[in-house]
Amino acid sequence: MQKVREGLEHLKHSGLNISPGTVTHRMVNENDWADEWKKYYKVSKISDRITIKPTWEEYDPSPGEKVIELDPGMAFGTGTHPTTALCIHLLEQALTPGDRVIDVGCGSGVLSIVAGKLGAEHVLALDLDPLAVEKTRENVETNHLSGVIEAREGDLLKGVGQTADLVVANILAEIIVLLVHDLPRVLKPGERLSLPGLSKKRQNGWKRRSSMPALKCWKRNTRTVGWQSSRKNGKMAGVSNAEIFCLT
Repeated sequence: MQKVREGLEHLKHSGLNISPGTVTHRMVNENDWADEWKKYYKVSKISDRITIKPTWEEYDPSPGEKVIELDPGMAFGTGTHPTTALCIHLLEQALTPGDRVIDVGCGSGVLSIVAGKLGAEHVLALDLDPLAVEKTRENVETNHLSGVIEAREGDLLKGVGQTADLVVANILAEIIVLLVHDLPRVLKPGERLSLPGLSKKRQNGWKRRSSMPALKCWKRNTRTVGWQSSRKNGKMAGVSNAEIFCLT
């Protein structure tokens, strides 16, 4: 706590307004902490067709609406993060019923479940974290997609022997660079890769590496999000984006 207070003092001396800037703490039971976040996780309508519903919330869907029942637990993936929401929008546009999909870094399984709800024939959900794989399996069963989605532990695309029409990877750009080498093995030319948005600098960096597969941007979605800026009493608008690339 002392280090936190010292850090706040440092920010004040740097000219930043951190008002009120008070620090409080209390002891909580671990189980209480694990469930406390549920108070703030509500039904979220991602698009006209896709709605994310926590398993403990009540919701009356409209005709044709696809509801994703989700309990992310301690795994990443509530479905409401800007890049996740954008990837969902892109899945709606790019996925054709009957497609085979690989979800790299599946977290809670939200994108895999969306793909299944949109008509994917088979989805392979991969994550390095065994807790995420377990949670994905639970959410897949809740959404009655056990016959469509296979969740297993995996380090990116290493050891994946099947091919796919679409690869989804809502993971950090630094990690994406490590998986693109394997794309020609699992994606045929012309097939699709859905990613959180990459800067032009990173895309150009790919092109400078002769061993990288050639990717062409097929579709880009952008969403503006807000956060508090470092300027006194100001706000800045940040832009989050997600893109679908075709292997060329």
